[in-house]
Amino acid sequence: MPTTDDLTVRQRALLEALRRLHRARGYPPSIRELGEAVGLASTSSVHRHVRILEQRGLVERRDGAHRTLRVRDGGQPNSVRTSSTTTTTSSVTATRMNPV
Repeated sequence: MPTTDDLTVRQRALLEALRRLHRARGYPPSIRELGEAVGLASTSSVHRHVRILEQRGLVERRDGAHRTLRVRDGGQPNSVRTSSTTTTTSSVTATRMNPV
């Protein structure tokens, strides 16, 4: 089971920011948004820390896809987005942007 005992302060902050932003929005933050949440201006630095968290099994993401970074708890992703959630979100956004 992955452990957070030996993470740096910055890595712990990134992990907590990822959890908080994902929970608040319902979808994962971008790398830039994640960096802004912990005070890192360099996306390269954020990528480096995220790779370390991935290697330790604390987060996972799909290669080549945006906003797929997820925190893993006990080896399992903490949330899964379904197509119905995506469809509902898109409908609400479309309604707000194009009032009848």
